[in-house]
Amino acid sequence: RARELARREEEVAALEARILDAAAAAEGRPSVDDLQRDLASLRRSEEAARRASEELARKLKKQEAAALAAQRQLKAELDKGRALEAALEEKEDGARRLREELVGTSHASAEHVNRLGHLERELKAAQEECRALQASVIEKEAALRAAREEHDAGAEAAAGAAAVRR
Repeated sequence: RARELARREEEVAALEARILDAAAAAEGRPSVDDLQRDLASLRRSEEAARRASEELARKLKKQEAAALAAQRQLKAELDKGRALEAALEEKEDGARRLREELVGTSHASAEHVNRLGHLERELKAAQEECRALQASVIEKEAALRAAREEHDAGAEAAAGAAAVRR
């Protein structure tokens, strides 16, 4: 009897669902099955959007870490450039003083002349190294700007994915 009663309850529930679907169709509303399919589709879309948002968040973290590392490296290179500039100025002052000594002295020795040449060569080498470092710093600044722009674009995409999820 219990099985028969359960079977009949199922039949009644199926008939009720068919009646509701027919009434909804007559009124131009979607059926219960259509609504359930739409709900399942929305849940799948929401899950996909959540996964995409999480993936974007992971990528953004990696980009932020890379940008911070590049920024630290750039700062270290800038500090090195400043130290080279200070050393360059010191060598220029030394060369200038030595040149003034030589001009002011009529008894310039060969040792002073050799030292001046050596200091001038060091000065030229330091100037070349400073120029190369400045070019490297300019390149790294451009790369850092590009990474920041990419990071900002990723943040906008993550915000868009979050909005889609809502």
